[in-house]
Amino acid sequence: MGVMTTRDDLPCQKPYDSDLTLQELTDPDRVQVSDAQGVLATLTLGAKTVVVRGPTRTFTEQKRVGAVYKDEFRRTITKTLGLSPFYGSWGTPIGGATSDYTCDGSTGRIAVRSTNVGHYSTLRDSDVRSYDVKCKVTTTTVPVGAANSFALIGSYTNTSNHYRFRLLLNTTGSVQLVLDKNVGGGVTNLGAATTVGTGYVAGQQWWIRAQNLNGTLQLKAWKDGDAEPGSWTHTVADSSLSVGRVGIRGLASMGATNNPTFVINDFEITAGEWANPPTVTHDSWVRLLSTPFDGTWTSTLASQIRAWAVDGSADVLAYAFAFITGAPAVEDPALGTAKQVLGEAKYGPTHPDGTRVEGADFNDYIGISWDYSHLTVPVIDSPEASQQSCLDCSGFVRIVFGFHLGIPMSQQEVADLNGLNLPRRSVQIASGGPGILIAEGSGAPPTLTGLQIGDVVAFNADTADDPSGENADDVEENDDHVGIYVGRDPAGNDLFISSRKTANGPTIGSLGGASYLNGEGFLAVALRRIRRF
Repeated sequence: MGVMTTRDDLPCQKPYDSDLTLQELTDPDRVQVSDAQGVLATLTLGAKTVVVRGPTRTFTEQKRVGAVYKDEFRRTITKTLGLSPFYGSWGTPIGGATSDYTCDGSTGRIAVRSTNVGHYSTLRDSDVRSYDVKCKVTTTTVPVGAANSFALIGSYTNTSNHYRFRLLLNTTGSVQLVLDKNVGGGVTNLGAATTVGTGYVAGQQWWIRAQNLNGTLQLKAWKDGDAEPGSWTHTVADSSLSVGRVGIRGLASMGATNNPTFVINDFEITAGEWANPPTVTHDSWVRLLSTPFDGTWTSTLASQIRAWAVDGSADVLAYAFAFITGAPAVEDPALGTAKQVLGEAKYGPTHPDGTRVEGADFNDYIGISWDYSHLTVPVIDSPEASQQSCLDCSGFVRIVFGFHLGIPMSQQEVADLNGLNLPRRSVQIASGGPGILIAEGSGAPPTLTGLQIGDVVAFNADTADDPSGENADDVEENDDHVGIYVGRDPAGNDLFISSRKTANGPTIGSLGGASYLNGEGFLAVALRRIRRF
């Protein structure tokens, strides 16, 4: 924050606002309005944004869970199981060759070519607890020489620390369930091999379901087409491991000669939560003036700020969080039948390899045409049916600030990048969007000194790509990603919300890298501009 000094040159209208004190912050040129309780509002010369003190609110986010979010592996990709529709990407495979892990457009496949080698693939979300996971699996061959084993993995931190909920396929055709834990590389059996079926043949699909609910481990399995058993085969209390990833593991036991391929589909987390969900709590509400603040203090402006201080209607933050996981769908009847203007959003449809397609603007999300008749080159933009209920990163910023809060928007014409319109592309928003530039860095992140809740942040993500390649699909050009700063979490991290490919929609979570502006994370390093609309 800048040094606070008294600002005497503003033409205050007394005695109408004699209970308000105006002070100027020098970096950037902000003006604070205070009452007897402290700072009431902060205005910025050249910007419409006003941060107003109001009731304290908490914004948080949790995992996407339930059958609607299942991964059906409908992508074609090699050397990994790819980008899951809802849980981030499947991590770098461990065990065997990367070429052993593929998706063929309808299933995930793990080819096991060596015996006694665990083949692991886990989702990159490393903060999962109290999970309920299930999937459907089969093999392309029957076990020969020794058993084959497929496991759901939970509480995973590495190959030496996790729970294994194992489906054991024996050479006799029997199907058994085994529950193990691996701590420090030492394996302890928590549930002995128990027969749940006989007559296994190649291609016969089995469901396996595992739970860890606050230290109570449970496991069951059933043949596809049969009813799910009402009881669990194994129920064990164990809290040795709690937080970690979930995933899968395939193994051919020592002596097996059949080189099985495990074929997986319908992987879903039907219940689960982050151990430490991202959260911000504060009393800042972000409102917009009808025109940028020019430094003139009037009774009308004083009245507006007083009204905002007790106004519970949606502001920038409320609209931004109206598109995250679990946000309820809200339709606007004035736009026609079933035109949703708020509610959980995805990032976009998928390419054949499962990566996200960019291009979902606010009107694609809603499913309406938008008339840009005010532009230098008027145009009507029709929605893309495949992108309905989707928002890319700039589309997310535009639906919040443009569609819901009224900042005029433009398309691609250079003549319309006038500092008043909200452009379509991230790079244009960063460099020539409405309002003023608060800070920028050349080749490095700018200082966060002048950062204010509601600011739009822009990233040059291709300069700081995650070495694992997890975020490779997020990089195109300079200032290729934008979001909205929402405040500090309980640990003091500066959180922002943005629509991200790895999370498949608007998020403050850390799938694909932490949503922090501070620190050394992928996006913190990539921060380049801070703009205040």
